Amino acid sequence: MCIAYGWQTRFVNVVGHEVVEVWNDEFGKWIFLDADFQDLYNYDPATATPLDLRELHERYLEYYYPRKSINWLADTIDWKKLRDNDPPPVKPGLATPHGNVLLTGFINAAFMRLVTRNNWFEQPYPRPLSHGHGGYCPYPWDGYLNWYDDRTPPKRNHSLYTDRARDMWPDLNKVHVDMTQGFGNDRLFLRFETYTPNFSHFEVNVDDTGWKEAGERWTWLLQSGRNTLSVRAVSKLGVKGFPSSFVLHHADAPAFGD
Repeated sequence: MCIAYGWQTRFVNVVGHEVVEVWNDEFGKWIFLDADFQDLYNYDPATATPLDLRELHERYLEYYYPRKSINWLADTIDWKKLRDNDPPPVKPGLATPHGNVLLTGFINAAFMRLVTRNNWFEQPYPRPLSHGHGGYCPYPWDGYLNWYDDRTPPKRNHSLYTDRARDMWPDLNKVHVDMTQGFGNDRLFLRFETYTPNFSHFEVNVDDTGWKEAGERWTWLLQSGRNTLSVRAVSKLGVKGFPSSFVLHHADAPAFGD
């Protein structure tokens, strides 16, 4: 349903549950949602910022496994039980009468894994063999990309793992820029990279002179003084992403013999 509205969304498999994360341009991040309980989400009590599942996972570790790593073979935990007189470090975004399911997402966040696509109607297979059931159920399908970190060791029943956040939480509709200085100091060679669904092309705006189409490699010719550059990605539907902007103060190289 989210994809039908144009919102980039994907399934994430967590402890005993399947939930979704939806990309939000306003916050520039993925946001956890659970359609089982009135589109429930979790947020930071201090900032009211909605949280993604990696943030929920980090708070889960601090809450249930302070100063230690999870031992999948020995540790057992009632993952729905909250500590007495110790409120969890998240708050639910919507009210519901179902007790601790207010914190769905947080209480499921011991691990996370996903299938790295969301085109299920266009390409129904391959897909998980089963949703599994309960607790730390192994979920036998080996096509998931699984998250691990210093305190969340890989499980032996899965082979695909990453600890690079961008593999599982790419920042959509933005442009990453690499710059290399050319001979002399009057130009920079730029390379653009983006995770933009249905990507069409890049656009650049130099010194507020207007947006112009550009390729993934582009040369920035510098003037003496203040130089500004904005870069954005444009989709095939003409949707323009959030610009990445730069300000550079350039001093001309002294002439030979000066």
